[in-house]
Amino acid sequence: MRTYNDTSPESGRVVKRLFCGRCGSALGGVREGMEDMTVVPIGILDGDKSDLKPQFEFFHKSKIEWIDPVAGSQCFDAFPEGS
Repeated sequence: MRTYNDTSPESGRVVKRLFCGRCGSALGGVREGMEDMTVVPIGILDGDKSDLKPQFEFFHKSKIEWIDPVAGSQCFDAFPEGS
């Protein structure tokens, strides 16, 4: 796994991007001020994912109209500010 620092266009905060050093696939990210949470794309996980239900939905304001929120998830228009 390799990393590079990117800057969020919305907040200006640094996002540490994680990726495979061999194939370049995105493996997730860690946002400055929220180091205790790593965002992982569900598509990189092997096996049955039917029990993995999103708890949060980010960038809800720019979602496609025909995609409904996941029942019980907390929606944010952008990425919430860390402490």
